[in-house]
Amino acid sequence: MMNKIFSGSLKPLFLTVSLLFSPFAFAENDAMGNFIQQINQNTADNNSPALTVVEEEEIVEPDSVQELPAIEVADEDDDELGTFVENMDNGDPLAYILSLQTQPVSSYGFAQATPSRQTAQYDDYSSSSYLPLNSSAALMVDAKSGKVLYEKNSDQVRSIASITKLMAAMVILDAKPNMNQVLSIQSADIDRLKGSGSRLPVGTKMTREKMLHLGLMSSENRAIHAMARNYPGGLSAFIRAMNAKAKSLGMNDTVFYDPTGLDPRNRSTPQDLVKMVQAAHKYEKIRYYSTHNSASAQVRATVKKTQRVRKGKRVRKVTKRVTQIRQVNYRNSNKLIRNGDWDISLQKTGYIREAGRCMVVYAHINNRPVIMVLMNSGNANQRTNDAYTMRSWLQQM
Repeated sequence: MMNKIFSGSLKPLFLTVSLLFSPFAFAENDAMGNFIQQINQNTADNNSPALTVVEEEEIVEPDSVQELPAIEVADEDDDELGTFVENMDNGDPLAYILSLQTQPVSSYGFAQATPSRQTAQYDDYSSSSYLPLNSSAALMVDAKSGKVLYEKNSDQVRSIASITKLMAAMVILDAKPNMNQVLSIQSADIDRLKGSGSRLPVGTKMTREKMLHLGLMSSENRAIHAMARNYPGGLSAFIRAMNAKAKSLGMNDTVFYDPTGLDPRNRSTPQDLVKMVQAAHKYEKIRYYSTHNSASAQVRATVKKTQRVRKGKRVRKVTKRVTQIRQVNYRNSNKLIRNGDWDISLQKTGYIREAGRCMVVYAHINNRPVIMVLMNSGNANQRTNDAYTMRSWLQQM
């Protein structure tokens, strides 16, 4: 009787100990779990010698080359998933979902939207007219005569995001560098302010020409930063040159703190941005690369790959340096370029949280050169709608 009671009392303890030492009690990658699984396996194999686990030693093997499949990427300026997450963070997902229902208007009519509380001012047009724009500030001028066609808060100073890259491109080209010189992406080019991603890993090498192409067409931040870092005198000299260039153009309400636009202290007004667009339009490379629809780049980067290798009774950690080669296919960040129904000779989009969705466009409407500036729109669709609305309005004048 006592034996039965004693045996029954030990059952829970026995089950607990069994579960603790069961291989299923540990995660798949748990070192202790793997160790116990090895002990169990050795015991089941007629007490075969146990595996000797030693401290891992790192052995670096010669470099190898690995080709990866090509990937398609678009600029973050038009990352709708990012916009959705942002609006979720702001606690207004319904407003964002509803905004997506409005597609870009055609050239035959205006977008249907609630009129702005502020009445836009016109030059030679009815002062009681308005355009239903979502952008907080806007300006449209005749690029040839400088005549203001439409304005809304055109003197307000705001963050300009990646529109900054137009000034950066002018400063780069003014220095007349060797555009075929190969530059490399370094850890200094990583965005540590906003934490934005990049398709150019550290170690990537490409010509200055290709970096300018990707920086203007797809707003590749690391490419622009690498060129600024390689400017004579370094990054600080580059920033000083940007601000000096702005002053020389009469952009008195503009200031730059970084070459990419990730710093929200890069600020300007629609009036100043018109001056910058007019100046940038004189550069053939800026016109071509900012309006190019797509491009590909062969990205080469050396990375470390580590694996554990069993050799006899020893386990070693072997690290290999692998040169990865991947073709990355880029497309233009601007939907107006991708839509293909505009005659645009220069453009740049931009986005950071502080700036909202921004855009500058040098376009020909009814054979008339026009510069449009849109600042602080709610999302990419609204920014595109505003451009179509302004074009449609001008076509009907």
